[in-house]
Amino acid sequence: MPLITFILSIVVWLSCLFMMLRIQWVFEVRTSVLHQQGYLYYRRLPSWECMAWHFWVWDLRKFLKREQA
Repeated sequence: MPLITFILSIVVWLSCLFMMLRIQWVFEVRTSVLHQQGYLYYRRLPSWECMAWHFWVWDLRKFLKREQA
């Protein structure tokens, strides 16, 4: 039983670490787009919740190039 508890605690710790890093990444990306490219490009990004919780949102170039044509 202690081994299962230990393994479970490691899994919970790693998931918390991943989410903290993900939230930091979302913050950095959103603020850099806002400051470097302006509000119109910032509005093209997915919402904060989508970027934070959907781990498959990595390539932001497709969102920024979406309405340029």
